[in-house]
Amino acid sequence: MMETKTYTKMEYHEWDDLVKKYFPMVGSGYTIVAAEELNNNSSWTCNNITKKDFPLTVSDEAGLELLGKLILGDGYALATYIIIEFFVWMDILPEGAYIINVSW
Repeated sequence: MMETKTYTKMEYHEWDDLVKKYFPMVGSGYTIVAAEELNNNSSWTCNNITKKDFPLTVSDEAGLELLGKLILGDGYALATYIIIEFFVWMDILPEGAYIINVSW
């Protein structure tokens, strides 16, 4: 079935700057490329992020541990979903679907 969707699109360096602005403890070493093990000319996508997602994600021990590590700058591997959920929950980004492009 064919479906039309609207995505919020950004470049990987825009995403990296946004994460560093709101999670300064991750430091200058953070990149979505490393965190998600992405390659050149690729993209990271997610669908249907809503304000309800973040509270559900951090309602269990694993989600809380991941958030704690992120806040302390102690680990951010594969944390992009929880970060984007947080940004939507805090009204930093709108609800919806996202594409983060990687090309250098």
